[in-house]
Amino acid sequence: MNFTTDLSDTLAEVKHLEHLGFTVPEVARNMSLQEGKLTGIAADLKKLVDKYHGAIDSLMPAEEALMLPELTITQKSLNPGHSRLTWNSLGIHEFINTGNQHISSLISKMRQVEILRLQLQDIVDYVCGKSLLK
Repeated sequence: MNFTTDLSDTLAEVKHLEHLGFTVPEVARNMSLQEGKLTGIAADLKKLVDKYHGAIDSLMPAEEALMLPELTITQKSLNPGHSRLTWNSLGIHEFINTGNQHISSLISKMRQVEILRLQLQDIVDYVCGKSLLK
């Protein structure tokens, strides 16, 4: 998702064209008037995607299989983001909030799994260090 620069460029062009006295389409003019809102939404969506990819990229293959139910729930919550929506689509803030909640839940469970993995590794290391047969 890298449309933020395109959005900024388009909004800047609209402002410059209006300043030069050109007539711009009403849709472009309305977008220009909502620049702060739209760039804020774009930034929030980018943070959401980056947070998701950061979580997914840190999973080990064995953990991925273990986390499959939680991954499925998180991916389902993000599926509406795959649809083509307009900037004025209702629910974009709810989508961002819900996505962030599901990703945070996923990260929390990933941390729990990592703690258990480390504890298990400590036990295995301890057992390996002991002489079981005398």
